[in-house]
Amino acid sequence: MNQVHAPDMQDLLRQLSLDFANQLPHKLQEIAGLLQQHRVENAYGQAVFKLYRLVHSLTGSGATFGMPQVSNFARALELQLRGLSESDKPADAALWQAIETDFEALRQAAETAIAQLVQRGTASVAESMGEAVAGSNETPYDSNALPSRKVVLIEDDESLVATLSTQLGLYGYQVVRAHSAADVNRLLQEERPLAILVDIMLPHDINGGFKLMQGIETQLRQDVPMIFMSARHDLQARLEAVRCGADAFFVKPLDVTHLTDLLESYLADKQQEACRVLVIEDSQVQAVLYAETLRQAGMQIETLTDPIQLESVLNRFMPELILMDMYMPGCTGDELARVIRQQEAFVSVPIVFLSAERDLGRQLLAMTAGGDDFLTKPIEAEHLILAVRNRVKRYRVLRNLMERDSLTGLLHHTKSKEKLDIELARAQRNQHPLSLAMIDLDLFKQVNDRYGHPVGDRVIKSLVQLLRQRLRVTDIIGRYGGEEFLVVFTDTSAIAAAKVLNQIRMSFARVVQYAGDMTEFSVSFSAGIAEYPVNGIGSTDLIQAADDALYQAKAKGRNRIVISDRESEGVVR
Repeated sequence: MNQVHAPDMQDLLRQLSLDFANQLPHKLQEIAGLLQQHRVENAYGQAVFKLYRLVHSLTGSGATFGMPQVSNFARALELQLRGLSESDKPADAALWQAIETDFEALRQAAETAIAQLVQRGTASVAESMGEAVAGSNETPYDSNALPSRKVVLIEDDESLVATLSTQLGLYGYQVVRAHSAADVNRLLQEERPLAILVDIMLPHDINGGFKLMQGIETQLRQDVPMIFMSARHDLQARLEAVRCGADAFFVKPLDVTHLTDLLESYLADKQQEACRVLVIEDSQVQAVLYAETLRQAGMQIETLTDPIQLESVLNRFMPELILMDMYMPGCTGDELARVIRQQEAFVSVPIVFLSAERDLGRQLLAMTAGGDDFLTKPIEAEHLILAVRNRVKRYRVLRNLMERDSLTGLLHHTKSKEKLDIELARAQRNQHPLSLAMIDLDLFKQVNDRYGHPVGDRVIKSLVQLLRQRLRVTDIIGRYGGEEFLVVFTDTSAIAAAKVLNQIRMSFARVVQYAGDMTEFSVSFSAGIAEYPVNGIGSTDLIQAADDALYQAKAKGRNRIVISDRESEGVVR
């Protein structure tokens, strides 16, 4: 697999275009040899397919690397060879003459283009492919960068400031107070906060919040959500908030649960995992170009130039989209798509064909084989990035609908067990510990009976937010039943897992929950933990051991963590 680390996209494009120019004479020589051989043999049909594929590859790559005339003449020759490859009889002398004439025009165009490319320092390549990436303000993806949890608060009610600081603090948010536009501008320069929370009415001015936010520098406010709040709920107040750039509007008394839901959605948007894209392209130069174009846009990329290696790459990389050329040595794109679609794990993974093929019938044939989209070479970087992102986004939505609980967004019961089995196998293979926790909300039926199911749903979501915020990304959280949750702690002993979960338990018990009439109440949870040692038991027994420990926690008075002492084939503590 090829990794390109050059951060300057234009430099990369210039180098790749020179690589293509250096390879072009050898490709033309190979085409010339096959032309001579096929004319002597009077070949036709499938026998000339390799020749057709070689010419077809120049149709797309020529324009991509700043040689549009090479693409134009290659296309004319490609059309002649396509007819011959699909024919059931040999070509006559006139057709061979036309083919050789088109090839000579292609050869001369290539010689001219190579000379011009070298003379002007390949500047045109950056113009044709690179400006959309090189000129982008987008920051390359950094897997170590964590989004800020800082919330800037502009509020004169001291009791509300204290409440928000405490309640949001339980979820890991840091509330920083500001009193003026100058304060906000300074905070925005120091660190981009997750959001700005502003009261409309400030001391001595009923519209003070609006006026204050108008003093914030536009550039600094960019991409930072603005949330207005007020005791007012009239349409005029809401309209003024929208005109001031509001992303949300809350009516006092403030429902902190709804606010944390909103902040969590902002955080989730910033924590989106990079798209995993597999690029299958037999041209090394083009594979590097497309891979680096997408990598610069923040995506994780694997490249494959030999389709025979597909199986191992698929299972290891688990792509969310496959970007594939139509014509490759050994197989065609539609054949490879059929192979992929025969595997259950990859039935729904989007396949996007990227080819110089412009024949609508052939494009439709490729789509019938299992493709989801067809992009025509040459393609602008911005178009490629947008097409890939949109497809991955839709794929993730569909995958979540199939794998996740609609209320919480957590893995549902079946998928949770599948993930547990995978992690158990990894723990055994690497001889690492693993702990499983079963969590259940205490007296949850009473919450539903007293306040209603919508309030109960909000309680569930508040616990899920806390779990997501406090646990590692490597830990697995699933909704096992109504108010019961499963957490897989990878590389963690039961004692260590219990310490983490106990901190979450204490924080959750302090979270203020709200009923419809703003009645305040609190809820606790209990949990049972079982550890999977190196030579341990299977997932069913581990779940049962954690469930037994949970039952003990309930029997001992609830609102506590119990570690299983169950004896088994592998000792569970």
